[in-house]
Amino acid sequence: PGDRLNNEDLIKLEQVITIVTAMKSNELYDKLISIDISDTSNYVLQMTDKKTVYLGDTNNLNVKMLYIKKILETEEGIEGTIFLTGSNKEVFFREKI
Repeated sequence: PGDRLNNEDLIKLEQVITIVTAMKSNELYDKLISIDISDTSNYVLQMTDKKTVYLGDTNNLNVKMLYIKKILETEEGIEGTIFLTGSNKEVFFREKI
């Protein structure tokens, strides 16, 4: 407390702002509970409908947001995990058992 943020923290803050901005642009922000920033190559989002999103990095965020939006619509009410960590061919939803 009271210390200035270091460069690594500033980079993480910038990435979080980028993620939040993309979520707002895609009308997903109101479904966001938290963002885990411990691994900058794989941000983890907790969503209100009991879904966890492994976002990967912040590359192609607008495309990733479209995938999240579509999966949230098609898997509404189903608890599980959305994986967006690889190329577009590796996007999938895994229902919690």
